Amino acid sequence: MRGRGFAMMFLLLAIAFCSCGGSDITLMEDVNISSWREDIAIAFHNEEADAVYDLDIVLHVNSNYSTRSQQMILAATSPDSLSMSEVITIETPIIRKAPKASAKDIVIPYRRGVRMAQRGTYHYTLRPSTPLSGVESAGIIFKPQNR
Repeated sequence: MRGRGFAMMFLLLAIAFCSCGGSDITLMEDVNISSWREDIAIAFHNEEADAVYDLDIVLHVNSNYSTRSQQMILAATSPDSLSMSEVITIETPIIRKAPKASAKDIVIPYRRGVRMAQRGTYHYTLRPSTPLSGVESAGIIFKPQNR
């Protein structure tokens, strides 16, 4: 009897812990590691009307990446075909030279409190304004805001 009560309490705590807010969603695409210059396409399916997210850009880089400041072109299209694009400047930390096999994720804050008013798929494209080397993949992190 005592074990059953402990198990029930553990189950309730686990349910409460798992239901507190959503987890981050990271969507990335591989790029040409020697010279990234093409658009990457990110499709994010929003399942909740009026959902609010924080968005970060993420670059998976290796020891050949040495850029401190880079302009990127980001475009977004909502499920009802409303489109926008902007040029953003990202600042990245200096990556210390490391063995060739090592890689690192650089997360750059992009926008906070982005309201996605509609259910459906939001399409994003991202590309550097000038070619980049040392980037293995790039993408966007969608962090749901707690309500």
